[in-house]
Amino acid sequence: MPRTKVTDHPFVSVIIPTYNRRAILEKCLSALLVQTYPHDKYEIIVIDDGSTDGTGEMVVRLVEEHGLREQSITTPGAEVGIRTGAKLPAEVDGKAQVETEAKPPAKADSRAGVKAEAKHPAETLAERRAGVESCVACRSQRLIYEWQEHTSAAAARNRGIRRAVGDLVILLDSDIVTLPDFIEAHVFARLDPACEALQDGAFRIGFSPDDKTIVHGRVIYTEDLDNPTSTQKRISDISMAFFASGNVSIARRWLLEAGLFDEDFTEYGWEDLELGQRLKKLGLRVVRSDKPAGYHLKHEFSVTKLPAIREREIQRGRMAVIYYKKHPTFSVRMSTTMIRPFYWLVGLLTLGGWPDRPGAVRLIDRLDKRGSRGLLGLLLQIMIYYWYIQGIKEGDVEFSDT
Repeated sequence: MPRTKVTDHPFVSVIIPTYNRRAILEKCLSALLVQTYPHDKYEIIVIDDGSTDGTGEMVVRLVEEHGLREQSITTPGAEVGIRTGAKLPAEVDGKAQVETEAKPPAKADSRAGVKAEAKHPAETLAERRAGVESCVACRSQRLIYEWQEHTSAAAARNRGIRRAVGDLVILLDSDIVTLPDFIEAHVFARLDPACEALQDGAFRIGFSPDDKTIVHGRVIYTEDLDNPTSTQKRISDISMAFFASGNVSIARRWLLEAGLFDEDFTEYGWEDLELGQRLKKLGLRVVRSDKPAGYHLKHEFSVTKLPAIREREIQRGRMAVIYYKKHPTFSVRMSTTMIRPFYWLVGLLTLGGWPDRPGAVRLIDRLDKRGSRGLLGLLLQIMIYYWYIQGIKEGDVEFSDT
């Protein structure tokens, strides 16, 4: 993107939940640490939702390689977690601290606590970052890493949002790699053509903490882990969701005002679309931009992945029921395909429950080895629909006998 001289860069918090994605997360963080955006104007907050693949050790090494680490403290009984913090204003002293977080409050109290935070803009940065689990604590210039017991993506994102200092938040998936101007592009997408031009040709960015713009960056799917940004854009990469958390920026205020992600979504799927329903009611608008592109790792299919695909789709079905019960509208019913004609069609295509029979796995394996991609893709999609409906039936007795 063309470089534009600007002033008054807003402070940006990039929030990344992760779970057992060490290899691609390293590429994700490496790209974010070398952004063209002023390095003292953004922080990266990684919330590790219980990884067991050495993610914490990788982050420690990355911090050292980039010369970010200042000091560390080890607390007995720690799991993995390191905590690193951006250099903060005078509200926070310069000492690395190990803090302790009590068990999360009950869900009924969680939403109330968030609203209380939104009503007290005078809170200190130290208060925002209070309550870190016992861990190895490190301070760096731009990277914050926290490990927690495995809960959910919704809970991990909420923790990151509560820790954030920036008025502008970018939510990014941990298996997405970005270009050097990624943060800059999210900020510039808000550049009002009528914003103030200064005498030296610079522009004062038209962003405020009350900005009601949601910027969706394009997510480009790639199977090339070594060179993900070489993948070309495809029409199928475009998402029309009002709010999708893979690559999106929004003023932190509105996330708090909406009540953050609903932690009733304990499994895969729908929690960002549900939050979008509440954000829409607050009058926010959506801007879609190709410039803050993210390259999303898409693993090449193999038959060994079928059990994981099956479990993911069943979870997605159960979470679709929760989504619909919270927003029982026609549009949500259609977007979740919780309609009987869809069930009947899939039931007809999967007579006898063949997707769960051993012969289905052998057939998929043969088609994969023969390179019959068209037929393989068709059968795999039918299996995905079948498992998704099984999840819906598990979550909603109304359709359990359909």
